[in-house]
Amino acid sequence: MKNALIRLREHYHELAGAERTVAEYILKNPETASTLSVQELAHKSFSSPSAVVRMCHRINFDGYKDFKRSLTIELALHAKTGEQMYNEEIKRTDNIADIIRKVTAKNTKSLDETEKLMDVETLRECVKIMN
Repeated sequence: MKNALIRLREHYHELAGAERTVAEYILKNPETASTLSVQELAHKSFSSPSAVVRMCHRINFDGYKDFKRSLTIELALHAKTGEQMYNEEIKRTDNIADIIRKVTAKNTKSLDETEKLMDVETLRECVKIMN
């Protein structure tokens, strides 16, 4: 099952208006968002509870409760593995060692997320078709 933040990033370009505003808030504040009720998230993201629920449906969750559960589990897993949730942005003032560390961290995170998207059975079927 794909996690909440990956789904948000995958479907972000499909979101518009209030749904996109909700997604932006969640992506910038995942830990805070995971503790909010649908009404609180709507208030904090300057949207409505119905926009929050629509966004959840658009990214293939059954509703806000399902989305929130997935987000909470994802955050707990990241905390357990010590993974840093926020990507540090590269700044003009960064030295070369910091830039290397930040680029490596982003690449590692990208590879980890790609691995989560992989479906072994689908890959097997593709290999069979190619042979």
